[in-house]
Amino acid sequence: PGAGPAAAAPPPQQRSKATQFVSVGSQFRASMGALVSTLSATNPHFIRCIKPNDARLPFTLHARTSLTQLRSCGVLEAVRVSQAGYPTRLPFIELLERYAILLPPTPSNHKARFMPQTLAHSQSGQAEVRHLAEVLLKSMQIAESQFMLGRTVAFLGTGVLARCEAARSAHITRAAT
Repeated sequence: PGAGPAAAAPPPQQRSKATQFVSVGSQFRASMGALVSTLSATNPHFIRCIKPNDARLPFTLHARTSLTQLRSCGVLEAVRVSQAGYPTRLPFIELLERYAILLPPTPSNHKARFMPQTLAHSQSGQAEVRHLAEVLLKSMQIAESQFMLGRTVAFLGTGVLARCEAARSAHITRAAT
């Protein structure tokens, strides 16, 4: 008596919470928490997946379908910019935050030199930030063939970022002495 499998399990009212059923929602929540913590600890690089054909057949590529997807994802434009020789992408705000001290000292540039992040909060501010990025690069005598300006990002040619850093270091050194 008492040696069978029924005697080994405690009565239902004595089970601990640890042995209770875990719901699918709880499993999902725990899984998402683990995923978010993993993503927070990494430097994301995005992979764009495309469907090679509408029928989902293996080893079959429909060029028109794939090309449409690549265009809509912006992949073709990114490749074009990269092939054009602009390996560095820098948002206008970051460009101005780092190099605004190199802007010519004019009254219109004063706000950008000391508070560039306050400019981009409106549509007109974004246009002004873009204009100031262009003024900055031209004032550093960087040829127009060495940079391109997008809607929010400056594409810099090979060596342009190094020239910006050298100019910034020289400016800071002159100011300190």
